[in-house]
Formats: sequence, structure tokens, C-alpha cells
Amino acid sequence: GVTISVGRLGEPPRSASSDASGAYRFTNLPAGRYQGMVLGNRYHGKYARFQSLLSDSRSSPWVLKDGEVRELNIALRRTRAILVRVVDEWGDPLSGISVTVRDVKTGRFAGEYLRQRTDDLGRIRLFGLDAGRYTICTEPGTMGLPSDGGHDGIGLLSTCYPSTTDPRQAEAVAVEQTDVGELEIRVRTGATFTVTGTVFDASGKPAVGAMLGLSKY
Repeated sequence: GVTISVGRLGEPPRSASSDASGAYRFTNLPAGRYQGMVLGNRYHGKYARFQSLLSDSRSSPWVLKDGEVRELNIALRRTRAILVRVVDEWGDPLSGISVTVRDVKTGRFAGEYLRQRTDDLGRIRLFGLDAGRYTICTEPGTMGLPSDGGHDGIGLLSTCYPSTTDPRQAEAVAVEQTDVGELEIRVRTGATFTVTGTVFDASGKPAVGAMLGLSKY
């Protein structure tokens, strides 16, 4: 049930699924330079969801000659997960909280999804992680949705593991040969503020349906 996609450079790819023995086959391919991708499908909670068909490279193409038959075998790359529980200052679970993971070395988002949200028990499984060191932070709101402003200007604050509002003081979590967990993030509360305004188009009329983003530096 794994999807394999191959295609000549600059052309739409063709796809096939592996059978019960893991085998796949493409026929009647014209000669040319090809790239291939493997999509883990239902296995992506345990293995990398996307990887190159060539195990030694993520993007390098290969040349298929006229009449050539080639066998390309690929081992799905094993990934790990971090189990997290998000609670408030009194230890009660927080549901619907966005959680992000960043690679300490590159500063980039990691894992299979940019943002995931906690369940009703405040738990979340952050999967698709390679070995490395990561920082984990919560965001009270999620993309396209408002955050919980609370009452009287007091609300949930973005909090990094284990319980700091300063990402520079976040404790790095090491991922090695096994899954990590269960970690607890105790979300802090504090003063929150509101930014409002109006978006206009070039003619000065209100722009309907515009999307805005706000980043804290």
C-alpha cells in the first residue's frame, strides 16, 4: 500500500502502489532522466512520509536508457516520535492547543505537520522526527483561528518545554533510537493584547477575505 511516484524531469509523474510483498512495477517508460518519490501512506506514523526512491539522495535524477530494465529497492526511513501532554498552571489538561517542533540545529519546523493540536486529555504525538535535538512550544491559537484571549486581558501564553515563555530558554529534547515521552508542558498565563485594523485594496475599498499573519520577533 505504499505509493511510488516516478516521472521524467519536467513531465507529470506516474504512480503505482506496492503489493503485499512490497513490490512495485512501472512498464513502458520512455528513455530519459527520471526522479522518483516514495510516500509512506499509512506507515507515515512510523516511517518517513516522503523520501527519494534513490536511498543515497533525495533529489538526484537517474538516467533510464532505451530498453533498459532497472530494479530500484528502497528501505523506508524509520522516524521517531515525542509524546507530549499540555496542562495549565494547575495541572489540568488543555485541549485544542497547537504544538510546534523546531530543530535546534537549523531552527526550522520539524515533524510531519507544521502545527498539531492536543486532544481532550491534553496529549499529542509529534511524529516523523529524525534523530536530533528539538524544542517544543505551544501556541494557544492555530493558523486562521483566534487564540484564547481569556478575561480582562489575561490569557494563555505561548510556552516552550518545560514551562518558559522565552524560546531561548527552552529545554532541548534529544531524539535518538526510541520514541520520547511523556513530556509535560505547563502553559503559563499572562497579559495578552489585541491588534485590530482594516485591510483595503488598491482603490481604497475594504478587501474581503484577506488573510493576515502575525509573527513575534
